[in-house]
Amino acid sequence: MHTEFRVDPGRGQTLLKDTLLRLMAAEGNYPAAGGLTLYRRHNNDMEHRPIIYQPVLIVIAQGEKSVKIGPDHFIYGEGSYFVTGVNMPTACAVRGVSADRPFLSLSLDIDKSLIARMAAEGGCEMKEPPRGSMVAPLEPALLDALMRLVELTERPDEARVIAPLTVMEIHYRLLRGPFGSQLRALSLPGTLSNQVARSIVWLKENFREPFQIDDLAKRSNMSPSTFHKYFKNFTALSPLQYQKRLRLEEANRLMLVRGYDAARASEAVGYESVQQFNREYKSLFGAPPRRDIMKMRESGLAV
Repeated sequence: MHTEFRVDPGRGQTLLKDTLLRLMAAEGNYPAAGGLTLYRRHNNDMEHRPIIYQPVLIVIAQGEKSVKIGPDHFIYGEGSYFVTGVNMPTACAVRGVSADRPFLSLSLDIDKSLIARMAAEGGCEMKEPPRGSMVAPLEPALLDALMRLVELTERPDEARVIAPLTVMEIHYRLLRGPFGSQLRALSLPGTLSNQVARSIVWLKENFREPFQIDDLAKRSNMSPSTFHKYFKNFTALSPLQYQKRLRLEEANRLMLVRGYDAARASEAVGYESVQQFNREYKSLFGAPPRRDIMKMRESGLAV
């Protein structure tokens, strides 16, 4: 499924873009008030880069991002947002930007405990999601709350008191938005969505260790066939494929950030064969480990 989200940017979107340009004078990632991270990029991505998003809200102020999740392909930009309630394997590319028109975006990690508390109090409809993420048009109320949080970055004394309240409002707006019923289902115990989400957390914490599908299904109180079906619906991957993605992306981080070579990285993430690791790494990232890491450093993707 190929879906494009293009919304005519209004005054609020223009104000957000101008504020981000003021806060980010150069290319890079910038921490901001309330746990926000701001991003400025000058180069288009020639290829989609694999990444596993943790539960997060991403809003683009300028430029476009192409996101592939299994068979689904989303293109979203100004006036729309991406949200995922689980650790979601994707492949992403930035497009339509240059040094004169940089890519500008912001992200906010979703507080799952806050969502759960609000969902328990809301008593609203729940819907089991076909996928653990979505792209949607940015509602004015959500944009307004995000804009106020961004502006608090320049007022740190006020941010200490007001930012947590604004973050709470943003979570409330998400629950009131088009993905709200799915976020409730992911957060509240007893739903199939929550059981799959808990298994995803378990895999994230134990991806180095071998596991049996039957054991993971039992942990989720499902039959193996039902568990496999819902897990793949959520993430577009089987549990074993998901474990492989976790291993490979952690190995990528170890080589990029900590300077591990391929042999040491493959052992650290649970591979018994460095040859198998090299094959699977190349299949996912498009190049052998050493060449891929060199390319990332040269292109600035290591920033």
